[in-house]
Amino acid sequence: MINDATHCPSLVALADGIGATNRVHCIARDDVIPGITLKSLERLPAEVRGWIFQQLVKFGAALHLADLSPLFLVWDSDLLPLRPIPLFSYISSLDQPRGTFFAGHMAAHNAKARENYHGMYEVLTGLKLIDPPGGSWIFGWQVWYRPYVEELLHHIAAKAGRDHSEWAQVIIDTIVREAKARPGMIMRNSFSEYDSYGSWVWTRHPQHVDFWHKSDDLWIRYPKPLKKGECCPTYKTLCALTQKYVYVPWENHKFDSCTAKVIHNTQHTLRPPAQPSQ
Repeated sequence: MINDATHCPSLVALADGIGATNRVHCIARDDVIPGITLKSLERLPAEVRGWIFQQLVKFGAALHLADLSPLFLVWDSDLLPLRPIPLFSYISSLDQPRGTFFAGHMAAHNAKARENYHGMYEVLTGLKLIDPPGGSWIFGWQVWYRPYVEELLHHIAAKAGRDHSEWAQVIIDTIVREAKARPGMIMRNSFSEYDSYGSWVWTRHPQHVDFWHKSDDLWIRYPKPLKKGECCPTYKTLCALTQKYVYVPWENHKFDSCTAKVIHNTQHTLRPPAQPSQ
């Protein structure tokens, strides 16, 4: 899923070039959930619309992408794979996928963020958010089972007295309402798709949960900080990380996003749209 579908041919061509022909399906994020686009979130502050929208789109993929497998990987776009992921060989070794797989973050988010996530989940579902043993559901990736996603979203809509198809609007409405009722709430930490799905399945289908906990040889969340304004790791940096880690969340964009975006566009020939002539 991509912001601008005009870039899809380039992504498909890239996949073809590495022998992954017909294995990449590209779709604009505005086309995933019927009736819901980024513009639908105009009631939210501009700086968090994309953040909330990308979470809704992940859920929407489970409901609306017809050729998506029943069990599928949700992988954050700022998570860089460095070596083959052990999880994939583990899943493929099973005769049949037996459930849903999570990575349980050993260090939970800060207390205020946890309070917001727990509160929003309880408002949406009427249930307590249950954290996994030892940490948080928020880890950069999860493996989801489509019927369980549908089950969760239908429950959210039903609790609000709305049609099943209105689950996304219910979440948007609830975030807006809660933000007005709680002025101190940080909207970036108002809702978590990973917390919501993880707690739902852990409560309803605990036999279908496997934990892949953080370990010293698996990943590191915060790499050594880049120079101010930089956003992207160099080839040398990634090679060094490969010696120890399997993947790395590269989150500099969250902290110096404005400057980083300009440098990223310049370094990687992804030019921003031309400004209209005066």
